[in-house]
Amino acid sequence: MPKVNVKWSGKRYELDVDTDCDPILFKAQCEKDEFVQNIMTSFAPDTLIKGVYSKQDLRNRFSTVYSLAKRTAKVDENGGGVMAYLSSYIQSMFMLDLPRRFSPDDKIDLTHMNNYEIIARAKYFVEQNDFDNAVRIMQLLHGEPARISRDWIQDTKEHLASRFLAELLVAHAAVTSIRSTY
Repeated sequence: MPKVNVKWSGKRYELDVDTDCDPILFKAQCEKDEFVQNIMTSFAPDTLIKGVYSKQDLRNRFSTVYSLAKRTAKVDENGGGVMAYLSSYIQSMFMLDLPRRFSPDDKIDLTHMNNYEIIARAKYFVEQNDFDNAVRIMQLLHGEPARISRDWIQDTKEHLASRFLAELLVAHAAVTSIRSTY
């Protein structure tokens, strides 16, 4: 099976110990707060060390993943030869990107949905900054486009999980501040 490498020059945003809060120091300072301790252990270890991609980096990466997934939409799980890739590429050139509106509440019929429809929906959700639904819909891909989008899906999940945990910490800090004030 031919391997398609998607190289990306975007960088993960790591914590700068001089300007940001060091997670180990932060965890040590809040050792009496059980909620903060539980949240800090919920972060993936790689996330604390390597950081996560920003929304803009994920959006830029998606445009590359989208174009590659569209070109290989007709290639199945077994890969195929050069002719399968060439045929899929030629077919993708004749597919038009018509602007459409989708809703997260739309019913999805997997028997009638192909890879072109899935990546069109995902593109719409990414343009609307709805990465949750974009990830959900991208997980429905099959064949070569699923393999191409795997890293983007994983990095987006890490971004969403880290953002959720950070929002929990901020909300907890606000409640603790209000509670200590009154």
